[in-house]
Amino acid sequence: MARTGDMPERFEASCTVPVDRASLFDYHRAPGALGRLIPPWENVRVVSSDGSLEPGSRVVLELKVGPIPLRWVAVHTAYDPPNGFEDEQLSGPFAHWHHRHRFLTGNHTGNLGGEASVSDPGAAVSTLVDEIDYRLPLGRLGSLLGGNRVRRQLEAMFRYRQQTTRDDLALIDRYRLPPMAVALSGATGLVGEPLGCLLGQAGHRVIRLVRDISQADEGTDSLAISPQREPRPGVASDRDRPPSATSATSGGVRGMPQVAAWHDEAQVNRLDGIDAVIHLAGKSIADNRWSERVKRQIADSRVLPTRQLCESLARLPNPPKTLLCASAIGIYGDRGEEILDESSAAGEDFLAQVATDWERACQPAIDAGIRVAHLRLGIVLSPRGGALAKLLTPTRFGLGGRLGSGRQWWSWIGIDDVISAIYHVLASPAVNGPVNLVAPGETTNAEFTRELGRALHRPTCLPAPAFALRLALGELADPLLLASTRVRPTELLNSGYRFRHPELHGCLAHLLGLSD
Repeated sequence: MARTGDMPERFEASCTVPVDRASLFDYHRAPGALGRLIPPWENVRVVSSDGSLEPGSRVVLELKVGPIPLRWVAVHTAYDPPNGFEDEQLSGPFAHWHHRHRFLTGNHTGNLGGEASVSDPGAAVSTLVDEIDYRLPLGRLGSLLGGNRVRRQLEAMFRYRQQTTRDDLALIDRYRLPPMAVALSGATGLVGEPLGCLLGQAGHRVIRLVRDISQADEGTDSLAISPQREPRPGVASDRDRPPSATSATSGGVRGMPQVAAWHDEAQVNRLDGIDAVIHLAGKSIADNRWSERVKRQIADSRVLPTRQLCESLARLPNPPKTLLCASAIGIYGDRGEEILDESSAAGEDFLAQVATDWERACQPAIDAGIRVAHLRLGIVLSPRGGALAKLLTPTRFGLGGRLGSGRQWWSWIGIDDVISAIYHVLASPAVNGPVNLVAPGETTNAEFTRELGRALHRPTCLPAPAFALRLALGELADPLLLASTRVRPTELLNSGYRFRHPELHGCLAHLLGLSD
């Protein structure tokens, strides 16, 4: 007879989703699904994946417990579309882990063993059910020491996963775009990586645009369209076909992104017939103290490649209908209390000039009749990078506080709203020109700092004086931390975009795995 400590624990979570069961299943088997559903606060990366849910296919994850890296190898053991699939741990942090993903027609929440509770059996609603049997190492001692903590982690993880699934599918269903071929630069960046996952899950084919074909992931070799790299033996090549003529299953690997070197005009010519280009690439403004050399790199990484890309796209026999190009609310400069929207004039400082020149670099595409939208990104919030990631550690140690006076306006936006807003612009033919990607919930730096402290249950009473920030960061301190830019998302709201997290409290709770 098994000892009590050897019996698996059971965790179960469910939610209703506003799409039919087949769409829910397709979302989970689409390329990028695993990466999209890893909570952003978890230090986890996908090392390798067979790109399938069918029995025998494997996924290898690397996670860190403090500074210690661990490998988690999982194998899929059951596959029954559209009813569900199962996976279990082969090796990893648990003594036992078996995860059943079930998809039910109708609303079964609170009644998983019974009939659907919707009045219309044909209604486009389904239920996502996650059932996990797990056992911790060290038997009863492991359960005693870590059982409650692990359950809280599972609750946070699946709260995030299910909310993300529900919101993604509602977005995809709202626009119902036909399958498109979309070229994406900056595809491994803070915004580009989750955006590529979302596009794949929405049924679109993603072609990663890189400066150098050697930057391509190993898993994309068989689908590379660059003449610099040959496909693997026995795998059909796409190099003689335009992207729009190639199915999402080309090369025998369902939906695997393709790769093109976008600085090379010969490569860009292979994008003839593509539906859209989303251009996000550019050197980070916050990686180094600014010198004249670094500032030149910041400008050159944006303006010159964008102009070259747009000129090349404009010369294509069948250019894309849409180009979405990154920009930034830094275009407005330091404006104090002034309320800014897309019609506001540009500022005069370095970043304002760079953003202005960046947007002007798209003119060849506009002249060619391509719809161009300038995505003026605000402060993008994600635990994986950017301002929030840098503020988390000092705040968790009780060392947080306002920056400078704290009265400067910080126009922020959560990462999920960034990629959803980009999808909205992609799907909205009437939207062009500048589009402010910021949340409607206006926040000063002092308010932002206090809200982050409340979310983490930490005091935020250690201000960082402006002179100290300038001493530490040099010229970068003012535009990055001390400038006041009070921006409103007028174009997004007027065009009907629905924010997932319009207020800071809800956004932080979602991104950090906290209960509202």
